[in-house]
Formats: sequence, structure tokens, C-alpha cells
Amino acid sequence: MELQDSILKDFADAVNSNGNSTTSSQHIYGTVSRVVEDDLVYVRINGSELESPAKSLVKVGVNDTVMCTMQAHTLTIIGNISYPALTRIENVYMTLTEEGLLIGKLDDENKPYESYIVVGPSGTNVYSINSDGVGVLVASFGETSQLGKSSTTHLTMTPNGLAIRNGTDNGDYILANFTPTGMSFRDSNGNVLASFTNDTIKLGQSNTSATINLCGGQVLIGLSGTIMKIYGGSNVGAIGISNSYSSFKSEVVCEAKSGSQRVAMQVLDGSTATASFVLSNNGANVTIPSGKALTENGKEVAKLDKLLAFGSITARGSIPGANNSVSQYGDVILDPGEKSVTINVSNIPTGYTLCGVRGITAQISDVLVEGYYCNPNNNKLTVTLKNYDYNAVTTDVYIYWFAIKNAGVSTQPNQSITW
Repeated sequence: MELQDSILKDFADAVNSNGNSTTSSQHIYGTVSRVVEDDLVYVRINGSELESPAKSLVKVGVNDTVMCTMQAHTLTIIGNISYPALTRIENVYMTLTEEGLLIGKLDDENKPYESYIVVGPSGTNVYSINSDGVGVLVASFGETSQLGKSSTTHLTMTPNGLAIRNGTDNGDYILANFTPTGMSFRDSNGNVLASFTNDTIKLGQSNTSATINLCGGQVLIGLSGTIMKIYGGSNVGAIGISNSYSSFKSEVVCEAKSGSQRVAMQVLDGSTATASFVLSNNGANVTIPSGKALTENGKEVAKLDKLLAFGSITARGSIPGANNSVSQYGDVILDPGEKSVTINVSNIPTGYTLCGVRGITAQISDVLVEGYYCNPNNNKLTVTLKNYDYNAVTTDVYIYWFAIKNAGVSTQPNQSITW
């Protein structure tokens, strides 16, 4: 059975005393008068003829001088003054040495012949007997505790943490260190291979060519030049990064296999991709949610299926009739009637700008289009019509316009030139 340090110390003090006083601080001394069982005996306390029942923690016999304690009205024998080397466990002995109290199996010369413990003032040491009969320290317990001291690799425990060390006392080095704030692992040169703290994990930190090997070598993480890369083995069809919140998910997937090499980025709601970008050896494809826009640097990019908007206007009005005039050479010239009309094209969709006319026709054949002008700043269209009939006419004019998608595109001012 294990003895507390305080009991062992008191026991050692008792060995050096004469045992004549009845008490020494908390201890009571007496003589065994009867042994009923191993743990129930009767003791006559020094100075008394009365027998007191007591429990014994050590092996005792009649007339042995013993050391006792009294707690909660119970008398307990904690030491045998007459035979201090004998304890209650058979063939296990204790003896005092210069180093402290030795606990172990002793031969006839009072020397231990198996593993033994020495309890000293600076701590407790555990020894094993080697083949030469010499005690070898295998563990020590104190302010600094060590386990496996006889082995090349051993443990050292201090108030600051636990270390796995390798080598002898004069040249050992730390292989692993565990503290309340984290842990680290080192190679034989003392270089830190990996460290873990509450807020930082470092792997392969002493070597820029180190590789993190996962899943039986099928996933590798390493540094290629200045680029961190994740590599997939022959059994890995694709490598992806995914993040989820509720039913929403964002993913980036790199796939490289026969007949399919592509990089895909997508945003999903449940199992439905709401937006994606796929780059492959067949080209690039972008999918955006319905009603949303594709932008570049905050400006919308026009899509081919929505690049242009088309519309038409039916305008009705009168045009003056033509007149005859005489040229400077005396020729009679037909001078057609003319009408210019400016129209505000109001049904152009938001984000589009008027940029041209596909065609203009008049209901009356004598009315021709002289020209037109589109103003993209205000989506207004000016049309000039000429009437080659001598009579004023009222006619319908059909204007077919088109506008281009240019949300966010600026319109530059006009440039003036002279020729």
C-alpha cells in the first residue's frame, strides 16, 4: 500500500526517537497488548494500564512499541517502532538511508534486489535493478518529475508542462512539449516541425519544402515557389472548397481527369445553383440569377441575348406642299415642302440608350425622309421629312428604333470640327 509523505516523514522521525514520551506533536506511543486480527489490536498507551482498541496500518505483534494517531475517537497504528522495516505487505520492507526512506524488497544484507523507491527531502525516486545489480533511476517525482529516465526517450514534467525528451542528461533535447497554452513537436536538431496553440496551428514551419500528407497520400498541401497548392492523388477526381450557412452554400471545385478539366465556382440555395462560373477546355460559362446583372468593376456587362432593345413609333402630322423656284440659270426647280419633328422616345427600357433607327417609312409615297438624328443623352430622335407634292399632306410616319444596353456607361460630349 502507498504511504503519504507526511506519514513516512513522521515514521522516520520516530525511528530516531527513544519512544519514551507518550506524545510527539500529533503522535501517541504505546505497546501492543493483544492482536485480534491484522487490522484490530489492543494498545496500552504509555502511562496507562488500560487497553485501547486500535486499527493497524502496519504489521505488529504483542509487546511491540508502536506509534499511533487519534482522529475522530479512533486510534490508528501508523508505525512499528520495534520493527520499523516490516510493513503489512509481505516481503516488502522499508529502511532509512542517507538519501531518505528506501522502500523495496531487501536481501539479507539489507540491499534491494528488485525495483525500489527512495523518498528524500527533494522528492521521490524510483529505481530498477539492472543485470549488474546496480540501481538505475527510471523515474523521479518532485518540482520537476521525470519518467523513463533509464531510456533514451523519457518524459519530464514541470509546473510549466510536460516534455518528451531524447538523449542523456548532458545532451538531451526536446522532441515534444506540452504546456497549458499549447504544444509543439521538434526534430533531432531542435527545429520546430509543428506547433498548436489556442489561436494558431503551424505545420512544417521549419522547412519551406515541407508537405502536409492527408488521406493516405491522396491529398497533399505544399508550397510551389511562392504559391500554396493543394494536390490530389490519382484517386482524387476533384478538389473543392465549400462553405455552408443554412441552406446556402458556396463552392470552388478544381477537376482534372481524362476528358474533363475545369474550374467551377458556384453559389447554391439548397441543391439549386443560383450563380456559377465554369472555366474548362471547352470555354467559359457564366450563369447568373434571374433578374440579376453581370458586372465588371461595378459596371454591368451586356449579355448577347439582351444587348439590344427594339421598338417602333407611329407619328402623324402635316407637311407643307412643294413650290417652284428659279435657279440662277433660269431653270425651274421643284422646292419640296419640309418638316422636322423631334420625338421623345419614352418606351426605351431602363439601362438602354437610343442609338439608331432601323428604318423610317411614310404612308404617302411623295413624302421622303431627308435625315434623322439620335441624341443618346436624352433618348430623343429628330426626323426631317420632305413633301414632293405641291399640296400639303397629312400622313403617318413609321419609325423603327433600336437601343443598346449600356447601364453605367458614360456619354462623352460632342466634338466640333471645321472643314
